[in-house]
Amino acid sequence: MLDARTAAYYRPLRRRGGRAGGLLPELIEASDEDAAVLGLNAVSDGRTSCCRAGGRPGRQLAAAGFEPVPVDLSELLKAGGGPKCCTLELRDGGERYDRV
Repeated sequence: MLDARTAAYYRPLRRRGGRAGGLLPELIEASDEDAAVLGLNAVSDGRTSCCRAGGRPGRQLAAAGFEPVPVDLSELLKAGGGPKCCTLELRDGGERYDRV
């Protein structure tokens, strides 16, 4: 989820029962290459989006009106992580807050 109206998704997972289509008006589709390097692993505050440096996801985010903040997390990728893995989710009365 990037904001209340926009999500990024990977089509093969959507075919297996994912529910991205029909629920959100704006979808950003990831390619096989993007998915292979965790291109969907991003953090967004609804305007800016911290994403993997290089590749198509940053360009797609910019085209959708987001401000991509590319970050080189190549060392974290070796362990199977990305920007979202560097956050701490906090909850306050049911509200969810992500902190980077």
